[in-house]
Amino acid sequence: MKKVVRFGFPLISSALLLVACDLSNGIKVANMDNGNEEKNDSVEKVEEEDELQLFEETPLPKAADELFDDFFFNFVSNNKFQTSRVAFPLKVEQEGETSQITSAEWKDDDIFASQDFYTTIYERDDELELKKDTSVNSVNVEWIHLNERTIDKYKFMRVDGQWMLTGMEKLSMDETPNGSFLDFYCRFSTDSVFQRENIAEPLLFNMPVNEEIGDMGDDEMDEGGTEELTPDDWFELAKEMPLPKDVLVNIEYGQAYFSENVKHLLVQGVSNGLFVKYTFKKYGEWQLVEIEN
Repeated sequence: MKKVVRFGFPLISSALLLVACDLSNGIKVANMDNGNEEKNDSVEKVEEEDELQLFEETPLPKAADELFDDFFFNFVSNNKFQTSRVAFPLKVEQEGETSQITSAEWKDDDIFASQDFYTTIYERDDELELKKDTSVNSVNVEWIHLNERTIDKYKFMRVDGQWMLTGMEKLSMDETPNGSFLDFYCRFSTDSVFQRENIAEPLLFNMPVNEEIGDMGDDEMDEGGTEELTPDDWFELAKEMPLPKDVLVNIEYGQAYFSENVKHLLVQGVSNGLFVKYTFKKYGEWQLVEIEN
């Protein structure tokens, strides 16, 4: 299904938790109790507004700018802070042309939505340490629309010690080094028959010793904390750890993409404790070969 993709960033807004409906217009107070209830409601509403204002105006601790992940959490959860960390007019590149987004246009954007997880695509395990590297000064966040085969790339840079959104770029998946893998993954995550055909046998599953695997049974893990799964085992496991579909939000901390034969997909929950690493390798066709939880 082809549609126009508007620029914007996923926002987990605290304001969504404070939505209220004012039903007082045209309603007469029948007795003193109702009047007291309305007064109490007004007080509670003022208190809620004060709490929201306090949340929005509290300055970000300097330490929160050291690691991108700490900054990013605040960026997607605080609308006022988010606006303050965008370099307006924001440059947008698409098909060789450059346009700009003003602060007024950014505020009017209504496509922000909550995101339950974020992902990182990488090739070498040591690259994951970049998440903890305070010397990293440039990070890209890719909003990957798998079905549309397009990518909205948000470019962040540390400016005078503060992380700022400095630019955006709209790409086709064909223009990225992960294009081949993303094409495969789009079908793999949605087509159960194709998925079964491209699962390694055995599929390695690594997790802490003696932890149960959902509804898979009481088989004990071996000493290395590794179990060999059949395709049927995988489909049972996938009920507990479903693969992201339709959209991937890939954070690039500086990892390089050179290999066409191996990709790791790390899926991390925002507040639900989810942490799963999927390893894919290419043997003619891509295959899911290992899972770590």
